[in-house]
Amino acid sequence: MLSVVLIVPAAVHAKAETLSLYMGWGSPAYTVPLSKTGAEPATHYGLHTWASETFSALLAGGMPSELAAAGYPEEDFAAVMDGLIASVRNDLTGHFPEVLEANGLQVIEAVGAA
Repeated sequence: MLSVVLIVPAAVHAKAETLSLYMGWGSPAYTVPLSKTGAEPATHYGLHTWASETFSALLAGGMPSELAAAGYPEEDFAAVMDGLIASVRNDLTGHFPEVLEANGLQVIEAVGAA
């Protein structure tokens, strides 16, 4: 399995969550709020998951025909993919923090979190 980090802009967060449902991954998926400063409001949302080589190929390809057949709008798919930050690698060690750092993003910590 491959370590996968996906980050979407807040402007397409709802479309990305709907895409996650259409792909059968469930929702919420993009549950980590992010911003340049680590303070609200979130400008991006991220996730980490494990995926197969098939998923990695999906990231490089166009909209799967199954999504169109299920009724997911092609323009929503394009909007999500246009804003998507995706990183795929074999090792989890440091993966999420390294992708955040490379893109100038920080996790927004919950108020009162220890």
